[in-house]
Amino acid sequence: MGHTSKSFPQLHQSKVTTNCTSTSQPADHKWLLDSPTSHNITSDLKNLSIHSEYDDTNEVVIGDGSGLTVSYIGSLTLKSPKRTFILYDTLCVPNIYKNIISVHHFTSQNNVFLEFYPFYFLVKDQTTGATLIRGVCESSVYHFPNSLVGSASKIVANVHEQTLFDGWHKRLGHSSFKIVRNLVNNFSLPIAHNKMNSLCSSCSINKAYQLSFWPTSFQSHAPLDIIYTDVWGLAHCVGLDDSRYYLIFIDHYTKYMWFCPINAKSCVKSIFPQFKQLVEKWFQSQIKSLYSDNGSEYTSLKPFLSLYGISHYTFALHTHQQNGISERRHHHIVETGLTLLYDANLPLSYWPHAFHTATYLINRQPTPLLQNKSPFESLFF
Repeated sequence: MGHTSKSFPQLHQSKVTTNCTSTSQPADHKWLLDSPTSHNITSDLKNLSIHSEYDDTNEVVIGDGSGLTVSYIGSLTLKSPKRTFILYDTLCVPNIYKNIISVHHFTSQNNVFLEFYPFYFLVKDQTTGATLIRGVCESSVYHFPNSLVGSASKIVANVHEQTLFDGWHKRLGHSSFKIVRNLVNNFSLPIAHNKMNSLCSSCSINKAYQLSFWPTSFQSHAPLDIIYTDVWGLAHCVGLDDSRYYLIFIDHYTKYMWFCPINAKSCVKSIFPQFKQLVEKWFQSQIKSLYSDNGSEYTSLKPFLSLYGISHYTFALHTHQQNGISERRHHHIVETGLTLLYDANLPLSYWPHAFHTATYLINRQPTPLLQNKSPFESLFF
């Protein structure tokens, strides 16, 4: 097709004949392979999954030298029986009537290579050489089977302005550089440039780190197999809702957290039965084991746990390493919540709201413990 951005004039100065797209042509739903194309292109926004408005001024130049406006940029998904392929930086150009896949983008982003033959082409894994897709050649044009490209999911991130990397760092709860970079790249979030201007002062003041403990030998095979729980407090400042503590429940299998501000440790005895009823009804499964410290708020639950056949395991005194999962979650919640408060110039009395927001964000951020899936995605999808 010879489509490229106007920022690459050497391509559209070529004497090679190219196909021209005009507004008089009917829409073509086939996805064509093209080697000179600098980006993947579609006219239908429904073909893109998570996308955002395109804020740059570049246009797509077609064969007759005219330029077409780009409205959105996002991700395209091709699903075959053997693998799912994701194409980032796919442009939505409303006035184009061809769906085009850049050969370079497709091969570099999916670790594959292409073999072209007179009447078909093959997509092969770059490591094993196994054939993943067989496409056809019609009218001297190679295109993917229509069955591979379906309507994209309804998950949309509409962003109306470009922001700096530091801005996304703050919007995502002052997440680590790796997590922000992963989200920006995977979902084509609009960004002015990919470098942080400077070290985040809010993170420097409120975050501290310690080496990880040795991995635990506990294993879970499904949600609710193992629930960790712990109470944090006494807070130095009373929250707006009179909270002085908070209670968390952590699903060992998905790493998902439930957060509940409380004004006394004794509230655990009434909150846990409500939590049990809620999650067991929602997920159609039963809590099998509960891990906690030896606090009186948990030892008082023993009759209730015995009644419902829930194994209760406690940790030795003064060995916070044994309760590392809960301790690390406290650390993550508190440091993120305090950083949000500091950055927003809010008083400490807002800590229950900031910590609840921190929990919400942590549950929805990818983690290496789940192969870069989020706890929310692991539990609900």
